[in-house]
Amino acid sequence: MKKDFIFPAKALEMIKALGGENRQAALFHAVRYGLGEAEPIEDYSEIERLIDRANSIERRAAKPTSEDYVYIVNHLNEKCGARYHVGSRKTKDLISARFGEGFTRDDFIEMIDFKCAEWKNSEKMRGYLRPETLFGAKFEGYLNQARMAKNNAGMGGAESSFSTDEFYSAALERSYGGVI
Repeated sequence: MKKDFIFPAKALEMIKALGGENRQAALFHAVRYGLGEAEPIEDYSEIERLIDRANSIERRAAKPTSEDYVYIVNHLNEKCGARYHVGSRKTKDLISARFGEGFTRDDFIEMIDFKCAEWKNSEKMRGYLRPETLFGAKFEGYLNQARMAKNNAGMGGAESSFSTDEFYSAALERSYGGVI
């Protein structure tokens, strides 16, 4: 989630022109959209376009350094036992895209640590410990999973001992009457 954003005066004028509950709903959506917490909605596309345009300067300024690329890819390799190349154009594009959305090196490290711990020992999931999966469109969701697990552990909650391999095996057993 971006920490702050520019709210253009023109968008506020458009929202003020709406009446009653519509005004409140539009303002609430615009703020959530600007912070990256809400998906686009057709009804507010003009307001969203103004917010995006106003914030594009800020997004362009957020670019990873060469040290960021090296640190992130090396951390992934170390945690997951892989050998991804720092110079890969696709990996760099994915990292750049996430930085452009306001994420930081620390966000990458937090998410990598969580997903490696979760997926590394799962036969079905370990193949997804790769840049195109981790740094792609689901990055924010994975990062929020890591943060929720961290918050849950901080509040005395135990981390789940859920095993995807055991889940799939049990589901197949139930589906096929134990004939596997």
